[in-house]
Amino acid sequence: MGRQGGVPQVPDDGWSFVGFASALPCHPSEAEAIARYLHRKKLIWLSMRAGHGRVFPAAMRSGRGRPRARGVEQPPLIDPELAGFLTQAHPTFLKIRLLLGRDPGGAWNEHQALKAEIKFAIAVEATNLINLCRTFAKEHPAIPVAALRDALWLDRPHTMPIVAQTQPDLAPAWLRAFRLAAEGEAAALEESDRRRADDLLH
Repeated sequence: MGRQGGVPQVPDDGWSFVGFASALPCHPSEAEAIARYLHRKKLIWLSMRAGHGRVFPAAMRSGRGRPRARGVEQPPLIDPELAGFLTQAHPTFLKIRLLLGRDPGGAWNEHQALKAEIKFAIAVEATNLINLCRTFAKEHPAIPVAALRDALWLDRPHTMPIVAQTQPDLAPAWLRAFRLAAEGEAAALEESDRRRADDLLH
């Protein structure tokens, strides 16, 4: 596979899944799942024939009655490496959704043991997710942490608030700022109460 300026060059007949895995890079066993995900998001073009897949940039997809648009500039909506990370994170999100589905609802004291078990299991999965994020951030230092966080919230807006309850580092910037402000107000109120108590004692 040729490279130009460090960028992998796509063969005229596209990448095989092995070549696509090498270009990302990712493990070959994950390449097809990542390619299908990116194809659904219209970030690449995946051609399947007789069980064999070929991966092309989205701009190389041929249109009806039009020549191949190989030279057309089409910036990706999301970094392919980030998209691959989201695919890796999906099993963790699925486990969290399944755990939430086990919650019987009602007051805490009605099913206290079960609710505590579910809460602990969700916290474990949230820890697994942030560990996955840290590993990805170390392996891809060129991708800002904010972009990684934003991608998670864009992909799983209904699950990430649950994750952020035990992993505040994964909360969006506005929520972290709100929490810091609330904590600051609480600390100021606590200090004010302490001073009032001191004034009463003295």
